[in-house]
Amino acid sequence: MRLAFAALFAQSLFAQSTGLLTGTVQDSTGAMIAQASLLATEQRTSLRFIAASDEAGRFSFPRLPVGNYVIECQVQGFRRFVSQPIRLDADQTRQAQIALQVGDTSESIEVGGSIGLVETVGATIRETVDEKRITELPLNGRNPLQLQLLLPGVVPSVGGANLAQNGTISMNGARGTSNNYMLDGGDNNDPQISVAALVPNPDALEEFSILTNNYSAEYGRNAGGVVNAITKSGTNLLHGSAYEFIRNDAMDARNFFSLVQQKLRRNQFGFSVGGPVIIPKVYNGRDRTFFFFSYEGVRQRIGRTVSNLIVPSTAERNGDFSQSARKPTDPVTRQPFPGGIIPASRFDPAGQRFLQQLIPLPNAPNNAHIYNPPESTDSNQAIARGDHSFNSNHRISMRYFNDRSTQLAVAGLPILQSDVRFNTSNAMANYTWVISPATLNTVQFTFNRTAL
Repeated sequence: MRLAFAALFAQSLFAQSTGLLTGTVQDSTGAMIAQASLLATEQRTSLRFIAASDEAGRFSFPRLPVGNYVIECQVQGFRRFVSQPIRLDADQTRQAQIALQVGDTSESIEVGGSIGLVETVGATIRETVDEKRITELPLNGRNPLQLQLLLPGVVPSVGGANLAQNGTISMNGARGTSNNYMLDGGDNNDPQISVAALVPNPDALEEFSILTNNYSAEYGRNAGGVVNAITKSGTNLLHGSAYEFIRNDAMDARNFFSLVQQKLRRNQFGFSVGGPVIIPKVYNGRDRTFFFFSYEGVRQRIGRTVSNLIVPSTAERNGDFSQSARKPTDPVTRQPFPGGIIPASRFDPAGQRFLQQLIPLPNAPNNAHIYNPPESTDSNQAIARGDHSFNSNHRISMRYFNDRSTQLAVAGLPILQSDVRFNTSNAMANYTWVISPATLNTVQFTFNRTAL
């Protein structure tokens, strides 16, 4: 009993990675029908969910996984009602007004216009970026979060994520660090700054919803928008993908400010696979147990052009500033050195060593040093997910996501290098128990960790 109470209480603290189907059942005269039997079936997995209308004819299918559903309704003395497929997205409430016609139960009527496309239950301003847009719209670097910019009131934010893997986005004038990023209904925020800690590759992402205003208190945490990404799960059909995107400098022109052709080698590759868990002669998980796995790797080698580095000339390195526009001042007398020449006796050995080892000679006019510092990026992303339905009232989901990346770059001077490493993990486990048509118990655990 204590566990059930804790689970029911905890549910109010978590946002949803599911949707809600609700509505009423009535006859042709508009009278509400109680105790009507309803069945919602997800088309790709054949998962079934049972509900019944109450005394006022109202029904509800809470916490349905994202997917395409067909609703069936049966009442003695009426024709069987069958809806056309209904798309249910994350954090969405869809309403169905079911009108039954008098007839034999062996007869059925298929209705497609009874499901409300406009959400009228809540006042949340939201948008869903579906799988079609994620996979078909061009993405630089295959980062689906770029599609946030398709929404009105969403613009790139300046600064705020110097040591984060993802940039900041401002929603409706809020700071770029004021958004709340979620993955499968659990926390997905970088612990140092409020940007997305992990972003699944497009082949592993079912969709993501963006709530920009008027969302309920269950989300809380930040004043900006709420972005909830949903990873894919397996279906009854084995499906997968394999890809590799290649970019190089073979067809590129030389940068106007560069002395040589810039190097570019980028390989982005991966695969995904999902389906039912079937072990021959042991277990057939069709309609019950599903798996999904995705991997993506990036190998990038580039030569960036730096043309704004001004360094001392050979004469200035030897203390001769006679031809320079600015003449040095003696720190002791606060007067210019005679002839603009610093005596060799005034040179500091440590300063000379610093100059020789760290500061390069100019290789372009006006004492500029133009160079192409090598930069490399290596990353590996893996997602594993499993879903199991014991029956229409009990189901569990588990998912593990790990992303490791290493970025090597030059830090200001050609000889200085920076090494930035990220090792980010996110784990989720969810158990849902439909106790009765009016009582729901759900427990969700999310673990999020980012190590530099």
